[in-house]
Amino acid sequence: MVIVVLVVAYFLWGQNQSASPGTEQSQTTNPTPTPTSSGSAGAVRVRVLAPNGGETWLRGKQYNVRWDTAGLAPDSMVYVDLILTASVITNPYVNSKRITGQEMFNAAIFPDATPPEGTYSYKVPQTIKPGTYQVLIFAGKDCNTPEPGERCKYDLSDGLITVK
Repeated sequence: MVIVVLVVAYFLWGQNQSASPGTEQSQTTNPTPTPTSSGSAGAVRVRVLAPNGGETWLRGKQYNVRWDTAGLAPDSMVYVDLILTASVITNPYVNSKRITGQEMFNAAIFPDATPPEGTYSYKVPQTIKPGTYQVLIFAGKDCNTPEPGERCKYDLSDGLITVK
């Protein structure tokens, strides 16, 4: 079963730390999984579909986050992070650790297993810092390991989104 967990990370590019302690968890509503075919078998793939850069999100409003995967092991975990950054990130592993953040929702909202492709309706919290963000998706087992051979597959949005 693929388990999907969306998390928000308040990570400033250039710093070697994850979300600051005491940051409030976001509010979410109306998860809407959309199961479809996971694509070709064999090749492992994870993709950010939306937002993929150039969008503007307003605090307090709801937006769809969309992803797809292919070829993942049944017990893989999928994490979707929103990373605060001034420039596009190309490698989510910093100092042998992956960027982490806060949980936006957990797999319990998908009672019949998480779809390899899906849509989640995310309400941007009023408490989120205005700025530019990048969407990051990790998929695999033990994505926190520092070993390069053990790292999870990932995809980053092609560009930044703006939160106002």
